[in-house]
Amino acid sequence: MTENARFDALDAKLHTGFSKLVEFAQAQHISDIHIEPFQNTYRIRLRRDGLLHHYDNLEKALGKRLVNFIKTEAKLDITETRKPQDGRLQIKLSEKMVDIRVSSCPTIQQEKLVLRLLQSSRLTLDIATLGMDEKQAACFIKHIHSSEGLILICGPTGSGKTVTLYSALQTLNTIENNIVSIEDPVEIKIEGVNQVPTQSQIDLDFSKILRSTLRQDPDIIMLGEIRDAETANITLKASQTGHLVLSSLHCHRAIDAFNRLKHLGVEPYDIAHNLKLIVSQRLVRLLCTICQGKGCDKCHQGFQGRTGIFELIEVNNALREALVRKKTIKDSDCHTIGTLESAAKQLIEQSRTTEAELCRVL
Repeated sequence: MTENARFDALDAKLHTGFSKLVEFAQAQHISDIHIEPFQNTYRIRLRRDGLLHHYDNLEKALGKRLVNFIKTEAKLDITETRKPQDGRLQIKLSEKMVDIRVSSCPTIQQEKLVLRLLQSSRLTLDIATLGMDEKQAACFIKHIHSSEGLILICGPTGSGKTVTLYSALQTLNTIENNIVSIEDPVEIKIEGVNQVPTQSQIDLDFSKILRSTLRQDPDIIMLGEIRDAETANITLKASQTGHLVLSSLHCHRAIDAFNRLKHLGVEPYDIAHNLKLIVSQRLVRLLCTICQGKGCDKCHQGFQGRTGIFELIEVNNALREALVRKKTIKDSDCHTIGTLESAAKQLIEQSRTTEAELCRVL
């Protein structure tokens, strides 16, 4: 066997092994695959329902080959191991294409890869399935049908903010609406929505795309995340000029969004008169309905699937006055529709989750 033939055979085995890994991940509803280098091995862990679990260990040489194979498939530079890189690849499984986002990061050993499986075909983008109670869903639907203003979705990483935003876009996705989303990256493709990815390699960031978007005659703008002062101020200005703007913000509770915006340099008056609704959320693992949490072949450690819990703050006239007048907003100033704690308590009463799970997410 020639040297090239040996390499071709090894690449074929890597492709088969990688395909089997992705196929298993798809079947088990895995969101992320972590490939991590250590002194003598590579460790593979899988994230399911928000938690990482061990999958396998690979010999160092095989792990390195797998990393390079994935980087090649994702069109990353395999000679660059000192800088983080981001890419994307597709793999065909059972006549369906699986879209995978690839992120590389240098460590003291070698490069670590994290693969995000973008399972848009499995997602139900429907407000009714998010986990909001009847009053919360009615309030959310009322505000996303406004002609202008800002709606914020808040929560930590992995709390389901993206799916909530996409569910709102799907509801608004009609022939009458020109919808533009600005994302880093585009995670779920929606037919009928003009989705624009940021591109750091050409210095195309949120603020630059947002400025251009305002010249595209949009009715609705979805900004993946408000990350800095410039983006925050442009977002507020867009919501003042006849556009409905939806975005996300990293903060713990709905009430924290006010101070977060102030810290980003947004004036209290602009917050008061343009912010319409704040949604805070978490994702909670649900007990398996087959084994009632004991553990079976249909679940993982007694849990199967997740649901959202929510709290909403509607910005009414009294809150607007408080935002302009006060330095600090208190719970008593807010018109809150449900709380995370009350939603969590209801899940416990319905025997759908555990106290330990709620302590983990709240």
